[in-house]
Amino acid sequence: MFSGLNNLKVLNLHKNVIELIHPGTFRAVQSLEKVNLGFNYIRNISSDVYQDLINIRELDFELNQIEEINFPDLERLKKLQNLTISYNSLTKVNTSSASVIDKLERIDLQGNFLSNLQQNFLVGLPSLAELSLNHSNVELLRRGVLRSLGNSHNLTTLELANCGIDSIEPNSFDHLTKLLILRLNGNNLETVTAVMFRGLNSLEVINLSDNLISFIDVTTFQTMSNLREFVEMNNVTEIVMTEVGLNEIPSSVGYAQRVKGIDLSRNEILQVNSSRIGIKSERFSLDLSFNKVTNLSLANVDMLTSLLLDYNKLTGISNQTFVNLGSLGRVSLSHNEIVEIGRSSFVEVGRFPNIDLSYNKITSLPIAPIFDPNTGRLVLHHNQITSVSSSSFDKMIRIFEFDISYNKLQVLDMELLGKMPKLYTFKAAHNSLVQLSSGTFDGNPSLRIVDLSYNKISTLSDQVFSAIDRILQLFLDGNPLHVVPSNILLISPG
Repeated sequence: MFSGLNNLKVLNLHKNVIELIHPGTFRAVQSLEKVNLGFNYIRNISSDVYQDLINIRELDFELNQIEEINFPDLERLKKLQNLTISYNSLTKVNTSSASVIDKLERIDLQGNFLSNLQQNFLVGLPSLAELSLNHSNVELLRRGVLRSLGNSHNLTTLELANCGIDSIEPNSFDHLTKLLILRLNGNNLETVTAVMFRGLNSLEVINLSDNLISFIDVTTFQTMSNLREFVEMNNVTEIVMTEVGLNEIPSSVGYAQRVKGIDLSRNEILQVNSSRIGIKSERFSLDLSFNKVTNLSLANVDMLTSLLLDYNKLTGISNQTFVNLGSLGRVSLSHNEIVEIGRSSFVEVGRFPNIDLSYNKITSLPIAPIFDPNTGRLVLHHNQITSVSSSSFDKMIRIFEFDISYNKLQVLDMELLGKMPKLYTFKAAHNSLVQLSSGTFDGNPSLRIVDLSYNKISTLSDQVFSAIDRILQLFLDGNPLHVVPSNILLISPG
């Protein structure tokens, strides 16, 4: 069939209606390095088919109907590196310790029916680096099934996502000492214990998202000093980090020294509590959005840089909520049920923090300093605030954006903005402001954007904007203004 193509390297027979490959098919093209037979109707492959593929490096049988694969038949493929038999009808994988495929590095068996993996599954693969078994109906991971893979000193990636796994026997991974990436997302695991993952000391990435996990043993990841990515979106009900010497939070990954981001969003977490934690990790972010957190206290977590708590059930913030968080640059608490903010609540939340308190139920701010003078961005829109006193703000020397739109403000304290000398953007749209006093913006030489749209302002003094003659954007739409101040038309565009 392929006579005369003596130098052919790549053969693509993808998406045909091939049902059978006859022995000798590739005899005239022994130079082949890559063959793609995906999306066909192949059920069986004779061992004689492989005898002419002496230079093959990549072999792809994706989306066929193959029911059984015999790895000893592949032993003659001395140069084979990548093998794909994904989304077939495999129920059995035959291997033998007597046969060795020296150079095979990647095997993709996902989307098959391998519910009964035998002991010492896949022997004789010393170079195997990546194995994918996603969507393969492996409901129970028995001890010893993966033991033979430990003989491959190169195995770095193991994918077991969406297999229906509800149980992992103790020490199932204990021979995979070089494994870097383990994906177990989309299974039915309910608990995570240390014995499940014993031996995975080199692990850098583990994904346990979309399981049914409600309990994580605090010591599970204690020996995984290289762990840098942990994804766990399940039904964890509590994170407690009190006096346990954690290197990272939450407690389930507390001993990882290189984690830079922890995503625990969309769980059922009720409480986040930390005190006297010995953090040794690099700087990291923590996402706890879309939970049910009602109790929050974070102290001395000095390497935390970003904290997301949007869409929770918090009702108040006190001066004990955030203490000594020197690296925190972002705090997002939008879409909670916060009614009250205590004095000095955000005084120790970071050096240049971005604070978002939008979409809450805040009605007033205490007449005492609340925010750190180094706050850079403060968002309070969509609350129920009726008044804001300048006493609530100390000298906020670095704030560049202040958004208090969609509240119920009737009066703007003329001294308020004077404490924000570097303010660039001020938004107070959709309030009930009736007037602005002369000199309101006198202390804001850097102000470039002002949004006062949809208030009840009917008159404006010529002196209101006299000090901000370099303003770039001014929004006054939706007000009952009768007269436009003459000096607005004299404002310089830049």
